[in-house]
Amino acid sequence: MRPAPPHQDQPAIVVLGAGPAAWLAAAACAEAGLSVTLVGPDVAAPWPARYGAFVDELESTGLLSFADRVWSALDVAAAGQRRRVARGYARVDGAALQAALRERLLRQGGAVREGVAQAVTVEGVVQLGSGEDLHGAVIVDASGAPGRTPGPTPRSFQHAYGEERTLPGGDAAARLGGSGMLLMDWSPPDAGWQGRWQRRPSFLYAMALDDDHIFCEETELIAATPLPHDELRARLHARLHRMELLGGAVSEVERCRLPMTLTAAPLAPRVVDFGARAGCVHPTTGYSLTRAACLAPTLATALQRALAASADGQSAAAAGREALSAQHDRGAEALLQLGAVALQGMNGRQISSFFGAFFGLPPGHWTPLLARGAALPQLALAMARVFAASPASVRGRLLAAGWQSRAPILHALAPRSVPLEATP
Repeated sequence: MRPAPPHQDQPAIVVLGAGPAAWLAAAACAEAGLSVTLVGPDVAAPWPARYGAFVDELESTGLLSFADRVWSALDVAAAGQRRRVARGYARVDGAALQAALRERLLRQGGAVREGVAQAVTVEGVVQLGSGEDLHGAVIVDASGAPGRTPGPTPRSFQHAYGEERTLPGGDAAARLGGSGMLLMDWSPPDAGWQGRWQRRPSFLYAMALDDDHIFCEETELIAATPLPHDELRARLHARLHRMELLGGAVSEVERCRLPMTLTAAPLAPRVVDFGARAGCVHPTTGYSLTRAACLAPTLATALQRALAASADGQSAAAAGREALSAQHDRGAEALLQLGAVALQGMNGRQISSFFGAFFGLPPGHWTPLLARGAALPQLALAMARVFAASPASVRGRLLAAGWQSRAPILHALAPRSVPLEATP
């Protein structure tokens, strides 16, 4: 039998997870004056994913100083055209950000423990795989989706396979197209992949890290049953061979699996979900870092105020969830989910045409569609502009997705909502 956990000298906040969302939440809570312990597997291991983001979003969340490479513009290839987009983009130095967040947490007296959370009881006891128990007034669960059990159920995923490569002959930026940052190339990898790509499209994401090195990644944007990494690797190599970029040594490999849309788990006493399991991942792009950075101080402030007012753990957790919910526009979220449904059903020609129309508009017209915190009016206007610029086949797919998503959209837009039993 597990011993009853002591209540003295226990942290007020236990944060579960070892990714960016967990570290952001833990550091913010510690800086709000709360006693914090972060618990996760391999807490000292480098983050497996490499993070990129638009410069303005990194700047607004205080993360721009962690950019190790910045491009003043980027390129998009879609619908048979290549466009230069005047919006800055950056690659984040994950190791530097991870070290900084750890230092922020420890500087404020926070603690870090290695372990796997197997369950959280209604009393706020985190049961670790080692047999130990850790008690917290509030548990911030940033362990991912599905993460610990019970958790949210992913309905769709983004899969990507990437490599950092030496480029014989140098001149990486010019050979990628001039800007050195190729956000999307929606062409088939080569002629041999034409039919398969038409049925299950994927795109190339590539950046020139310096004159002699590139990072390149083949990505399936969203699918209920994503393509295996081995197929994405084969597509990437076929594409690089066609582009005469295949030679050279591979120094790093990335395999990504992101939960894009979720069916939420039931609320648990004393638990506040955060990060991917709370829907911070953008459902049509996969970006999440800046959203988590934006929401972490909001969560920390709410928990600090509730606990300072002598609230118990359940009430404090409820205050944290309410604070996060207040930053969540239900109508905007429903429209983003509509976009996810539409993209998931597009073939290669349709999705290439969609992004050709999308990036053919001025950046200010489509920026809200990539920003998780955009309000409903901004998002609706941006969607209307992309719809108007799209060809008939894409409009048909968007209308079909709207009809398929009509129940959750009407529910989200209702002045007073009632629980929705199921979402498509």
